[in-house]
Amino acid sequence: NIHSNGGTLTVEHRATLPGYYKSVWYSDQAITNIVSLSNMGEQYLVTYRSDEKAFVVHRGRDGKPDMIFKMHKSGLHYFDPNDEDFMFFNHNTVAENKKSFTLRQLRGAEKARDLYAKLAYPSHHDFRIAVGSNWIQNCPVTVADVDAAQIL
Repeated sequence: NIHSNGGTLTVEHRATLPGYYKSVWYSDQAITNIVSLSNMGEQYLVTYRSDEKAFVVHRGRDGKPDMIFKMHKSGLHYFDPNDEDFMFFNHNTVAENKKSFTLRQLRGAEKARDLYAKLAYPSHHDFRIAVGSNWIQNCPVTVADVDAAQIL
């Protein structure tokens, strides 16, 4: 449950963020969703720029643009994926990504997404291990399918 001056919201769903190995709590009824700075720091270098009052998540080593969490006037930090600076660097769309896959690979990625949902959205890392270690008997999904779904 999330409590605020607007009331209480029960959050029951987990979601994944592309390039982030942990799942996050998600609600389509919330005006925002929260990512743990502690968890983000386990995967990426995170610095604070006091002159800009912003956290910077450095993702360059993964070939991704840095994420800048700016301070709101309330004192909380937020990331806006529609920010022009971010959009300038983050130019790959799903349609562009699909061009690099065969029809068979796209179907495999779709099967992986379906299985991922049926398993209640484990972390990407755990999902890869479960599929790659054959923990799921007679599973038609491969690790390559899991990786393709993550990219798309």
